Amino acid sequence: MKSPKRKEYMMNQTIETMGTPATLTIPKIMNTEEVLQLLNISRSTFYRGIKAGRYPKPFKRSTKLNGWDAYEIARMVKEGCY
Repeated sequence: MKSPKRKEYMMNQTIETMGTPATLTIPKIMNTEEVLQLLNISRSTFYRGIKAGRYPKPFKRSTKLNGWDAYEIARMVKEGCY
């Protein structure tokens, strides 16, 4: 049985990593796992950073799912604020 296709709205974001421009395609709303993978940090470090104000607070996508605005995360990565 095939799994249902997830409809995502994507954006392209060019960031500079180690002096070399790289283009990322990321969804407009990112889930926790996508943010952790992009920032390359642990879940506990990420949530401590949210509590301390270093990372943006999530919004509720449903009763059990958090989401982050991809523009905020991309801006944070581009500015090197993580």
